[in-house]
Amino acid sequence: MNNRIKQFAILAGVYVGDDMWFADELNPKTQMFAQLIVRECANISNQAEKQCQHPGTQIMKHFGVEE
Repeated sequence: MNNRIKQFAILAGVYVGDDMWFADELNPKTQMFAQLIVRECANISNQAEKQCQHPGTQIMKHFGVEE
């Protein structure tokens, strides 16, 4: 697992250490979830760049995250 994803998992309270999640069966699924979000962000960023828009703003808007 990527260290940055692990840091987010710790902040979110779903990581308890030694690559153990609160429910072991969630481990591969949680990692896939994180990877899908990263891929979606990359796609949004690439599209925003082509349209001369701010990628960060577009990503937050896409996911409904307020500043």
